[in-house]
Amino acid sequence: MGSSTNIAMAAGVGADYAIYFLYRLREERRRASSDAEALATSLRTSGRAVIFVAASIAAGFGVMGFSKFFGLRMFGTLMPIAMAISCVASLSIMPVLVLRTRPRFIFAQVPGAPDVASSAGGLSPDAASRGRRVAPADGG
Repeated sequence: MGSSTNIAMAAGVGADYAIYFLYRLREERRRASSDAEALATSLRTSGRAVIFVAASIAAGFGVMGFSKFFGLRMFGTLMPIAMAISCVASLSIMPVLVLRTRPRFIFAQVPGAPDVASSAGGLSPDAASRGRRVAPADGG
């Protein structure tokens, strides 16, 4: 069990934590009235789940730390550490970066913001870039 295996597995599982949390943050941002409210709700719900999953996976890999085989013993020691670091980074560093950079995949549709079609003068989002009007759905 080389270090490349540890790194690959840690990166894969760590990315899952970030995806879980970002998806929930996006959902909550569309419902909440502020970024702080969305972040607090996301941490209360998905944050708890991420901590539980990280602890479960770390415990599962930690059992290998008792192996007599050195490679498995190292794997069983390093993977729980990697799970803890990934969990902490996903729930502390990543939310700060997301709130500072405000990526469109999370903040594209904020409640109370005007609809894209209505703000473009009745143009659909893709037609707005080409300057074509879209017929109303009711045929009028």
